[in-house]
Amino acid sequence: MSDSVNLSTFPRNEDEALALLYTQNQDLKGKSVQEIAEIYYNAYFEFRYKTREIEQSARDKSRPAQTIMG
Repeated sequence: MSDSVNLSTFPRNEDEALALLYTQNQDLKGKSVQEIAEIYYNAYFEFRYKTREIEQSARDKSRPAQTIMG
């Protein structure tokens, strides 16, 4: 028997947390489970895309500018 414990938690990252908060703050009355899932996943992928875009921009800004010496 193994002594290791594998705990999975939700949300696992900031994109999941933001998508959950966004979904919770929508008017979900009359929405089907599928519609709510669509709202969540649309928000999740938007946050995920935007987070990666911001991180890439920050990495680009932190790199020293390269100059061409002639």
